Amino acid sequence: MLIGLLCLVSACSDDDAGEQYLKTNSITVVKSNVSFSAAAGEGQVVVTAPGAITATLADSSWAKATVDGSTVNVSVKANASEDARNTMLTIRNGEDSVQVNVLQIGNIYQTTIPDYIAFGSNKKDSVYYVIDHSQPVTIVSTPSWAEATLNGDTLKVKVSEKAASDPMRIGDIVLENAGVKNSYKVVQYDLASDIEGSYTLSGTDADGNAISYDVTYENNALKLKDYNITLPITFDSSEMSFTTTVNNSYIGKADLKGASRLYYLELVDAEGTTYKVYTDNAIAAPLNLSASPLTASFAGDLKSKAFTAFRFTAYRIKNNIDRWHMKDYDVVINNPVLTKK
Repeated sequence: MLIGLLCLVSACSDDDAGEQYLKTNSITVVKSNVSFSAAAGEGQVVVTAPGAITATLADSSWAKATVDGSTVNVSVKANASEDARNTMLTIRNGEDSVQVNVLQIGNIYQTTIPDYIAFGSNKKDSVYYVIDHSQPVTIVSTPSWAEATLNGDTLKVKVSEKAASDPMRIGDIVLENAGVKNSYKVVQYDLASDIEGSYTLSGTDADGNAISYDVTYENNALKLKDYNITLPITFDSSEMSFTTTVNNSYIGKADLKGASRLYYLELVDAEGTTYKVYTDNAIAAPLNLSASPLTASFAGDLKSKAFTAFRFTAYRIKNNIDRWHMKDYDVVINNPVLTKK
């Protein structure tokens, strides 16, 4: 009889424990609207609860939650990042709670605008670019001689006519999106008067002594006046940069000490390795537009090593067939820099 009574008490105790685990949550989410675009916005979570509720966010740096009766108002700042982000909203009533995920997608800002909006003429002109954006884009500033207008996803940039005697025009167009300012360099130049012309090609020789050569740049070629040699160099207006790609290129013949020397352009890396055949990447010299006079320093990588020098390698021809390397007539220019005259 006692044993049966003990069993009955034990069973009742087990039933009570089960009821605790089966207890229903007193908070019910009725409505939730907290998935946001990248723009700043507001949403709500509406619940039913037997008493007053509180609300907290795991990350409150970009989202804010306030309680108004049975409604939790959630506001988010604009998301300037391309990455989506989320935080957990916890709503409590007494010992009960529910969690709702607050999600905001990443910003879209993609454009065809190049590093330099370059106009290679003194004449008035205009260009168009596409800006794919999920948040409004505004024009913050433009140079006095340029005009920028936005029509939907299309940016129009227009420049006025420049007098032939005026120097190259350089300015910035600044656009703002999601609180982030993006600056684009706009340049108006005349190729013949502003880019082509006389330069000094300077650097150091193989012994570390300062050297310089008078050169001219025209028709995608850099000509050394002291030698009858020409470097194949192009000008890229979208990068406002001189560029050369070398494949053991023949660059000219110079008559020295009564004999003709054939010169080939080679590249040298930081370890002194000479690259006679080189097609991996271009060696570029971006114009320093803030310098007066203009300068351009050649730089780049030779495979995995940094470019350091041009080598004009001299050969003498014997019997119109054999080439003899005339090392004493090689010209080495370490860390070459162009300076406009």
